[in-house]
Amino acid sequence: MKVWVALPALLTGCVSPALVDLGRNIGGGFHDIDEPDGMVDKDRDGVTLAEGDCNDTDARMAPTLPESCDGKDNDCDGVVDSGDICWTWQPFRQQLKTDVLIVLDNSYDMSSYWWLASLGAAAMTEHLVGPMSDTRIGVLFNDMSNDRYSGKLVSPPKSGRSWLEGDDPKLDAEHTRWFFDNTMLYQQPSGTGADQGMRWAVETAMGLDDEHHSQAFFRSDASLNLVFVTNREDDSSIKNKTFLGDLVDSEGSLSQVKIYAVTQMTDHDCMSPTVPTEPADSIIELVQQTGGLVESVCMGDWTGFMSSVGQDIADRSLRTTFTLDVAAQLDTISVQIVPDDGSEPYPWSSFALSDPYTLVFTGEPPPIGTSIEVTYLQDWRY
Repeated sequence: MKVWVALPALLTGCVSPALVDLGRNIGGGFHDIDEPDGMVDKDRDGVTLAEGDCNDTDARMAPTLPESCDGKDNDCDGVVDSGDICWTWQPFRQQLKTDVLIVLDNSYDMSSYWWLASLGAAAMTEHLVGPMSDTRIGVLFNDMSNDRYSGKLVSPPKSGRSWLEGDDPKLDAEHTRWFFDNTMLYQQPSGTGADQGMRWAVETAMGLDDEHHSQAFFRSDASLNLVFVTNREDDSSIKNKTFLGDLVDSEGSLSQVKIYAVTQMTDHDCMSPTVPTEPADSIIELVQQTGGLVESVCMGDWTGFMSSVGQDIADRSLRTTFTLDVAAQLDTISVQIVPDDGSEPYPWSSFALSDPYTLVFTGEPPPIGTSIEVTYLQDWRY
């Protein structure tokens, strides 16, 4: 290393500072005066090699530093990522999140079925509400057989809104039937496009048009389920089979759509077998397209079917994707399920990573209300 010092020099009678290179010989040429190896802190982390720095070219490695998960021996103890620094434990809670929209036909000839719809809705909602449930259940009424009122949105006038939240006490079995109390039914005034049929009613209730957007029923991050209850086909100009395309095409805001129905499946009215009627073919077609369940309106008891609908919706609406705090190494992940009844935890194996930060349950998801405990080794490359 070269050392420079200032010395006085006599120049024409004046004293001036001059820099003299002590490494320069009188006869010319240079040589360095070097300090001993390991005495210089090259990476300026406060520790030299002589003092124990295990890598003097990396300021993230020194005996005085804490260990971190980065693929380096940060504290210079001879072990990379020593201890449990890279192991992460992260808890989640399984939650059910879904929106259910019941489309109930309030035609005069459907009035005898409303009590069945009431019992059926109670059986369905038992699977969809309770702790760790984030459910919206909405109802809209429309008249399928009256051209004047067909497709008009009619909401329960005393409810103040067209849906109830999953934690609303009105959603227990005792109070669910208020949705279908025929004394509350009323007709929306005519003149608002009866020819648009049920499409208009569903779009209005769900806020797919600008006018009602602020009251949108669906949530883009929740599954959507439509449950039709009618003994008639929609005779208006736009058929029910246009619903699915309209919903899916609504600016990509719906993640899932599934349709169920209790409807007319034969060409004769079950109350009057000699009277020909038109089966609800377009509703049945929608159910088939979305993989839903369908039952004949002629059944004398819908509770078993509607209970199955509720169970199917609940099974499909459990969370299957969870975001990890840090990137994980797939082969190090272990999952424990802790039941909410205090029973012993048990392991879960049907999962994968869609990316280093996203855990996806590939088979049946863990049950609602359980705690999901995920342990994994952090992937420091991300």
